[in-house]
Amino acid sequence: MYNTGQLLLSLPCYLLHPPNHSNHIVSLYTALLAIRKCLRFQEQSLQIHHGMPIYAEALTPEMECQACTIYAEIGLQIIGADLGGSTAPMWCRGIEGEIESAIQRGLHLCHSSRTSLREYYFHLTLLHSHLTHRQGNVKLSRSIISRLKTHLTESDLPHIHYQILLCEHANYITPPPSGSPSDSVPSSPPAPSFSDIRSALDVTQELAQRGRFFGHPDIVKLSVVMRLRTLVRGDMWRSRPGHAPDMSVEGCIAAAEAELGLNFEEESPGTVRNSAQSSGSASVGPTTAPFSLVEATFQVQLLYLSILFYTQIGRSSDTSTRLKRFHPLVDALNDDAFSGSDGTATLKIHLERDYPLIIRITHPRVFYEVAFSVSSISRRDSIGANPKRKRYAEEGLIASADMINDATFPPWASLTDAQLVEDRLAKVKADLLCEMTAVCISRNEFEEAQHHISFLIAHARTYSIFPYYAPRITLHQAHLAHATLHVDRALRCYRAAAILDGDVGNGNRPSSGGRAPGFVGVAARAGEVALRFGLQAQRKRDNPRMQLRNDPELEEMARTVIVECRTFPGTLRAIGELLEAVTSPEIVRAKQRLKVSLDIATTAQDNHLRALIVALTSAHYHNTASEHAFMMLKTANRLAAGMGASSGTNPTTQTIGNAPLGLWSGERLFELYRKQGHAPSKEVETLIQRTRLCQQAMQILPSRLNINTSARIQMDDALPLG
Repeated sequence: MYNTGQLLLSLPCYLLHPPNHSNHIVSLYTALLAIRKCLRFQEQSLQIHHGMPIYAEALTPEMECQACTIYAEIGLQIIGADLGGSTAPMWCRGIEGEIESAIQRGLHLCHSSRTSLREYYFHLTLLHSHLTHRQGNVKLSRSIISRLKTHLTESDLPHIHYQILLCEHANYITPPPSGSPSDSVPSSPPAPSFSDIRSALDVTQELAQRGRFFGHPDIVKLSVVMRLRTLVRGDMWRSRPGHAPDMSVEGCIAAAEAELGLNFEEESPGTVRNSAQSSGSASVGPTTAPFSLVEATFQVQLLYLSILFYTQIGRSSDTSTRLKRFHPLVDALNDDAFSGSDGTATLKIHLERDYPLIIRITHPRVFYEVAFSVSSISRRDSIGANPKRKRYAEEGLIASADMINDATFPPWASLTDAQLVEDRLAKVKADLLCEMTAVCISRNEFEEAQHHISFLIAHARTYSIFPYYAPRITLHQAHLAHATLHVDRALRCYRAAAILDGDVGNGNRPSSGGRAPGFVGVAARAGEVALRFGLQAQRKRDNPRMQLRNDPELEEMARTVIVECRTFPGTLRAIGELLEAVTSPEIVRAKQRLKVSLDIATTAQDNHLRALIVALTSAHYHNTASEHAFMMLKTANRLAAGMGASSGTNPTTQTIGNAPLGLWSGERLFELYRKQGHAPSKEVETLIQRTRLCQQAMQILPSRLNINTSARIQMDDALPLG
């Protein structure tokens, strides 16, 4: 038998709609109206039971406490829909104060009631902490959680312990919203301080201890993934002097993989598991286990981070072995697990002898797009007719169409959650466009690269993320102008990109499109130094008798850039070694630096950079070791031909690859043929024909970039407004 209070109390769960529903705001209004009437329904109501009138209390203490909890949750959803503050509609104006009153009313009932309302006490206190955090009072929010932890006992249910620790962890790594709630989801939120990261890591360690104490291995695995994500959130990829080894992704990744059952030491780099084994087993090793949604989700999260780490430091073999495990798991989750969980960003962890723990994870649609982005970024080789780096980026852009319309949300999600998913999808698509631009430039497909830059600028402006991607867009413009011999434009774009990224490092602008502040700036300054050295060499070649004056400013800039490049692993470090070899007056030292740079590029499978290094190395052996120079020039010429090469005889760089490198290596190969007295052969004729095609392509190269169209980026577009 239900009275009016019980009916009003049950209405919100039927009225609420997801945030992407057209009636979401209306559902919030009706749910709030129902719960307000429920809390005001305190008088006795007349009911008929077996034909006899009886008086029953409208709300029991437990029902009233539940109503206060629902009121606070709906109120937080209203604030998340940007309906709070002084400009809110009349029906929800002053909702912040009403939420606090409902929380205090519920806490008072928890303390005064004789029945057990202890679970409501913990939940209401966490809602109070969440409210104060949204209001910007971080210190009070954290003190509320600290006091709450002192009330925990071993007799409390395990999911309560886990819930409090998860909320405390989120409090440390999530910045409070600034301004209106519509601005509370920045494209690149500020990174937490080092002390907050340390505190968040301590929370993950405490979570693992609680999981072992209560005998829940899934919670221990969850803490491992959370610890790794926290280190990434704090940009702590490599070990730092004076810090413990486990205070970096580098020091934790092996232990995390072992905890989740991912053992890559038993597999050779060429071993590929069949799809049935990959999708039917969530563990790695001699034994197989049935597919577990929880374990597979944790493994995918860990593999995603490990792939990014090994790609960043340039270890392609480790990246490839993890990609082979990553793709089957993503396919299995996308086909089975995500559809089984209605596609919402939640994961249910079943706990023995307790209620299940439901946690929020990366939205499946976001992670599906991230899988394409990670697969493209991890493939550094752009050689061949259809390289995987370009193929994954293209497929990701195709899959991104209407991706936000397919996203599903639970009814308790707010508009802030939907905006966050939309923002992440927009950023992933921008990253894919950046990858397409970069691979097209490296393959000398300049018209397509210009089209992608134009699309990237329009996309970034549409979703209001252009300030975050301005340094990367400007750097792409610089590379495109550099490759098409527009020297003045390239120098201006290099300097603009360095300035924009410098503003990021100084805190004047948000993070540059997912990149750590400083990466784009160092890459831009390295490009400027290389271009200016090339211009000096060109002037020397055109006027052999002219004595070039030393440029102290350029030499000082080169020394600074070399030091900065060595602070980054992978490609930038290889470029730093390359620049040092170019500037070194000692031939032996130059050869040593080129060898180090070549080893880094080879380990990373970056054949685009490797071709340049091999070509520069061959110049040191051209007059002293002809056979060695001959082999290196043939390698450089073959790699240059693979950069965008395709069948056909049309004299464009799309059919011959990298025209400048092909022309340079072809001319020097022909000199060696003549020097060694080789008789005319089919190989020599092919080389001569290809070199002529490269020469023709060089003549039309500047015209391939139409800088008078709307595809170019104006300097005013890249600079901050206001």
